[in-house]
Amino acid sequence: MTAKEKLRAQVDELSEAEAASARIILERTANRDEIGEAIAAGYRRVPQATPDEWGPLFKLTESTTAQTFQRLDAEERAAGLDPW
Repeated sequence: MTAKEKLRAQVDELSEAEAASARIILERTANRDEIGEAIAAGYRRVPQATPDEWGPLFKLTESTTAQTFQRLDAEERAAGLDPW
């Protein structure tokens, strides 16, 4: 008996509710696979950490981190706290 024949035999034994549930699961699995492939295709097109039209990501994070620390230092000084 082939795999298809085994599957058909199992499907024939399902209730209507079980068949509906199985169909939903199969559709979700197919959608999940399509979504996963679309995400993977994007990473193949533009690998992670590859600079794009926005520039290198590490420069943005360095800049925003420095700005955040400067603001925190200013807030602590304004609150009268000792510097670290």
